[in-house]
Amino acid sequence: ILYPVPLVAVAGKKAKVTLRGLGLDAVTAVTADPPVKVLGQPRKAAPPNNGPPAARVGDSEVDVELDLPADFAGPLALVAVSPDGSSAAYQLHVAGPRTPEKEPNDGFAAPQDVTLPATVDGVVGREKDVDVYRFTGTAGDRVR
Repeated sequence: ILYPVPLVAVAGKKAKVTLRGLGLDAVTAVTADPPVKVLGQPRKAAPPNNGPPAARVGDSEVDVELDLPADFAGPLALVAVSPDGSSAAYQLHVAGPRTPEKEPNDGFAAPQDVTLPATVDGVVGREKDVDVYRFTGTAGDRVR
């Protein structure tokens, strides 16, 4: 497993997550605690046009359903299982409520205002896509 889409899960909400990686089209199960459910069939997936090589972005995907309790404290360790063995655990970040990205937020002239704490649920929509956010902070605050 190289990465999930979306990149973050939310505790207390049922969600579909697409796991992208190498050889995931042979997955028979994805294990985690609490358990996750594989949705549909794992599949081959082409890398983006003129993008990074498959070794960096994956060549296959599998969809899973997460149903994390509201008090879940992450990360959530996901392991893909296939007839060839098990993957290393991927640590999926689990956060509080997500804030959806709102376009246009492509530059300093039009940032999206965000109230902290927040996890922004955004997508890189095209080559060289830039998303800009603005929030209020106090000296000494740590933000990541």
